[in-house]
Amino acid sequence: MGSRQFSLPGDKEVSRRKISVAVTFPIWPPRGGGQSRIFHLYRHLAKTHPIEVVCITNANDLPSDREVAPGLREIRVPKSRAHRKAELELTRAVPGVPLSDVAMPRLVHLTPDYRRALETSVADAGLVIASHPYLFPLLRELTGGPIWYEAHNVETTLKRMMLPDTSQARALLTETERVERACCDASERLIVCAADDGRTFHQDFGVPQQRIIEVPNGVDLEAAEYVDQEARLAAKARLGLEKTFTVLFMGSRHKPNCDALDVVLRFAPSCPDMRFLILGSVCGHLEGRSVPSNVGLMGEVDDVVKVTTLGLVDGALNPMASGSGTNLKMLDYFAAGVPVISTRHGARGLAVADGVHLQLSEIDDFPAALQRLRAEIGGLELAERVAASRRLVQDLYDWARLAERLAGHIRLVAGLRG
Repeated sequence: MGSRQFSLPGDKEVSRRKISVAVTFPIWPPRGGGQSRIFHLYRHLAKTHPIEVVCITNANDLPSDREVAPGLREIRVPKSRAHRKAELELTRAVPGVPLSDVAMPRLVHLTPDYRRALETSVADAGLVIASHPYLFPLLRELTGGPIWYEAHNVETTLKRMMLPDTSQARALLTETERVERACCDASERLIVCAADDGRTFHQDFGVPQQRIIEVPNGVDLEAAEYVDQEARLAAKARLGLEKTFTVLFMGSRHKPNCDALDVVLRFAPSCPDMRFLILGSVCGHLEGRSVPSNVGLMGEVDDVVKVTTLGLVDGALNPMASGSGTNLKMLDYFAAGVPVISTRHGARGLAVADGVHLQLSEIDDFPAALQRLRAEIGGLELAERVAASRRLVQDLYDWARLAERLAGHIRLVAGLRG
């Protein structure tokens, strides 16, 4: 491809070059964690680099090519009928586990329209990024130029935990590890969400430390509405909820979130005078199951309902025990001023301190931690804690700042090459 050049503000002599990103799902509107990361990180990066996100989407979706933020284009290509049929056959062989991503390396050829769209996008791109590893083999076919790997998790570790011990599942896991290792070996840079993931890629996959870039998950501070304790209590009183102690758990239908939701359902009956709200597609995990009477399922909601809910609840939970990367829900909680109770694993990768930004708790102690939180409502100590957590996201986890960090790495690498 020759010398690549990129531009940053004030770097007018350097030509603007396009970045092409390959993704196995649509990114707009952002609902789950992966969608939020891609949309917000790249919409801010698009202020300095034109970006095309080329997504393969559900077979019943419509193809589209639109600007979803200034400088950020989302190109959607639906799966072909043959692709969808083959995916359903795999799902029947490995029931209960979403397989769209892990099946992509072996099935993407069944959607030739996606190959054509991606080939067109990368043809004039200055930088190509595989967001998740599953489209890396196709990218390698389409370009001989440098590819960067954006690792939302250590996929091999995550899928090993999620997939059952069956012959078909083992075959998919073997393919996932092979694809992720190839992606790590061939990628010019590897972008990780958390330092722990970077260490795993270095120790287990042999990625040199100098090729690893940490860009943490962030929060959209432009949309987040911070509600301090005094305003929160006043809002509850206006709605007649001042006597209802309510806590929130939210997440996508992702196995670590599903496992955490099962934990909430186990201890909710021991807190009958508290109300638990569950928000997000993780509610689908409970389809056909009964839930305790003090648990309310909100499902997927729009941004207005999400912001309103975050401005009313007394606390937020994150009883996670598995998963890699960092949890975006934690940053949403902090940005909105919601007091947080989390396991240490749920707070992994974040620069938080117990008692300063949140309560850390073992899962078995969550009911007691909730009682302590209720006793703190309206007090100075809690007000200081939520204010500290808000400052933390402003200082370290604002998507705009994180995009600037990534842009700096892009400019540095381009300079070294140029």
